[in-house]
Amino acid sequence: MRTRHPFIVMILTAVAWPVVLRAAEKFENYAETIPGTLVKFEMVAVPAGTINFAIGNEKPRKVEVKRFWIGKTEVTWNELDVFIYGLDIPERLRMEAMVRGFDAGTRASRSYGDPTWDFGRDGFPALSLTHHHTQNYCEWLTTKTGRRYRLPTEVEWEYACRAGSDEVRVLSRADLDATAWHQENSATDEFPGGKTHPVARKKPNALGIHDMLGNVWEWCSTPDGKAVARGGSWARDPDQVHRRARFTKLAMWAISDPMEPKSRWWLSDGNSVGFRIVREE
Repeated sequence: MRTRHPFIVMILTAVAWPVVLRAAEKFENYAETIPGTLVKFEMVAVPAGTINFAIGNEKPRKVEVKRFWIGKTEVTWNELDVFIYGLDIPERLRMEAMVRGFDAGTRASRSYGDPTWDFGRDGFPALSLTHHHTQNYCEWLTTKTGRRYRLPTEVEWEYACRAGSDEVRVLSRADLDATAWHQENSATDEFPGGKTHPVARKKPNALGIHDMLGNVWEWCSTPDGKAVARGGSWARDPDQVHRRARFTKLAMWAISDPMEPKSRWWLSDGNSVGFRIVREE
């Protein structure tokens, strides 16, 4: 039997070792640092269970949910800016990459206007993003970290929002005010009509997840893989911000976009939609 060359053995070991480490990883909350940066985000471990799930007036059906991780907060501009501006690329190479268009068009083009709507950037939820944009971010993050990140399914989102409970009652006004930004509590002197607020300023749910209701709508995937937004936002009345809140009139978020075809990356009228990520095992 031929003995492998020591150099080949060394390479195989180096490749296999991270796999062994990843397999031994505990199912628990953790913080992830985006490679090449100091930017961190936190993920919450959501145990497996079942949920009585229904869309609209459908009859609820029991659905099994595998365990997964979900973002402790909505994705912030701090995280998304790494993707948009190539901040993970060494500075000496970044300009060349920008001229080339980064990764052959897999990173977002620059927006025409201010996608923050002047609400705030540091610590604020990312806004005005198309479903395509958020999916590409997840694919990029997966490549960067070696962990499988994606958008949540509707079932996963609602399961995490309910914190594993089958309770679907509408929260009391006091509980809603304590956990969510909505039309009647999000106003400031500068924005009397309301605005987004920095993530994690409200009380988390029973799993330790912040802002699942209100602040921004969150992109999810329907059971048949289509785009949908869940949870309500700062721009909705309190009675429209709840665990079953669902938005499908997605074209409304791009009405004023003058381009034809409309931007694949940015929503001209999407000042109330963002996203949250999940991770598969």
